[in-house]
Amino acid sequence: MNNDNQLQSQQQTQYSKKKKYWLIPVLIFATMIISKVIQGILFTLEFESDFINTLFSTIFYICGFAVIPSIILAIILSVKNK
Repeated sequence: MNNDNQLQSQQQTQYSKKKKYWLIPVLIFATMIISKVIQGILFTLEFESDFINTLFSTIFYICGFAVIPSIILAIILSVKNK
């Protein structure tokens, strides 16, 4: 009887400690989209700054290149920890 309780408590702790690696590519993709939205809003407000424009373009391109590797990383980490 005591072993059953211990087994149930271990299963519950394992379930609650599950990592959410799928958030990595989602956050990178969201950052990419948000940078373009902010850049578009600043363009419509006619706020022209080369530094700001370059900054948001750089963020967009870096996130664009990082989406596929982050998906691969999330898959590897989730499979590794099972």
